[in-house]
Amino acid sequence: MNLTLICLVAIFGLGYLVQTNDLATKGYEIRDLENKISKLQEEKSDLNLEALNLQSMGNINQKVNDLGMVLVNEAEYLMPTPVAVAR
Repeated sequence: MNLTLICLVAIFGLGYLVQTNDLATKGYEIRDLENKISKLQEEKSDLNLEALNLQSMGNINQKVNDLGMVLVNEAEYLMPTPVAVAR
C-alpha cells in the first residue's frame, strides 16, 4: 500500500514538473512572438511614413524635374477609324 502511494506521488510530481516546464516554455515563446509583433508594427508604421513621404507633392515635383519632364498644356487625342477597329 505504501509503495503504491509513493509511486502515485512520484508520478503526479513528475507530471506536475513536466506541465510546469511546458507552461514556462510556452510563456517564453509567447513573449518572443509579442516582441516580433511589436517590431513588425514599428516597421509597418515606418514604411507607411516613408510611403506618404514619397507620395508628397514636393517629392513628386522634384522627381518630375529630375527626370526632365515638361508640362503639357493641351492633349491631342487620336480617334480610331472604323477600318482600324475592324482589323
